[in-house]
Amino acid sequence: MKCLLAIRALTTVGLAALMANSAQSQVYTVTDLGQIAGSTAALPDAINASGQISGTTVAVGTGYNYHAFLYNGTMTDLGTVGRSSSEGYALNNTGKVVGYANGLPALFSGGKVTTLSKKSGSANGINNNTSPKVVGRANNAAFVWQGGTLTTLAGLVGASGSAQCINDAGVIAGYSPNSEGRNQACIFSTSGSAAPLAGLGGLYSFALAINSAGQIAGEAYTSAGERHAALWTGGSPTDLGVLAGRTQSGAWALNLSGVVVGVSYSSSAPERGFIWDATNGIRELTSLLDPVTGAGWTIMRATGINDDGKICAFASYNGGAWRGVLLTP
Repeated sequence: MKCLLAIRALTTVGLAALMANSAQSQVYTVTDLGQIAGSTAALPDAINASGQISGTTVAVGTGYNYHAFLYNGTMTDLGTVGRSSSEGYALNNTGKVVGYANGLPALFSGGKVTTLSKKSGSANGINNNTSPKVVGRANNAAFVWQGGTLTTLAGLVGASGSAQCINDAGVIAGYSPNSEGRNQACIFSTSGSAAPLAGLGGLYSFALAINSAGQIAGEAYTSAGERHAALWTGGSPTDLGVLAGRTQSGAWALNLSGVVVGVSYSSSAPERGFIWDATNGIRELTSLLDPVTGAGWTIMRATGINDDGKICAFASYNGGAWRGVLLTP
């Protein structure tokens, strides 16, 4: 019996080590998203379950330099309102993209651009409901929009705030000025004031992404005044740390497994994209690239991750201008 238990214990330890080694040895192939004709860069912001990516192209020679895009193997310019600029910030699993157009919160779907408010701002998140809910900011107030109806959401104090993300259960997260006038991460409600989220000991915090389990990713200041990536689980924050040689970080996205991606930087070191998980902690994505497809690439910011582990990111090739890439595990 003792031998059998010992064998089982060794097997368990071996499996755990194998899983850890597997996670450590994970590599990502790199796919350049390309560019829309007339643009100089494609900067991705989010990725959905099927690998579609939304973001913004930087155009040249038009006087209106930004256009929202949708990537689905090829780049599609989502257009603007009139001669305005547009940007794509988030998308759902049906490929509906939200962002802004002509300075107004906007929804891009079916070849059409729909502005959601006549007040300046942006649409920052969208869920996968049959009639999807869109959240954002208009005239410095958080809102939720569904089926043509926009509802302003109360902040922590008064109406100021920005709704950044929403999950399929309808939980809305973002940030709002607190009683001291400092932005604080919070959960918004359609029936009352927003609820604050605890920070990392500093004066400011920002909730930027939420998964289906209700975990929230973002950033918060520490007691030392440094901005660190944070992961809230059950309302409690975890400091995700920083990459070696850097003092600041921010989390931009997470998936259902609680794997977080973002950026780490300092005044004396350039931005680098990171991935964080509970087993391995924070790691620089450039060090995890496939040596063939990843040769020459440096991951500057990781901006989205789906439940399959695919990541969209800003990257530089051989030190050149930033480009959009898809990282596939």
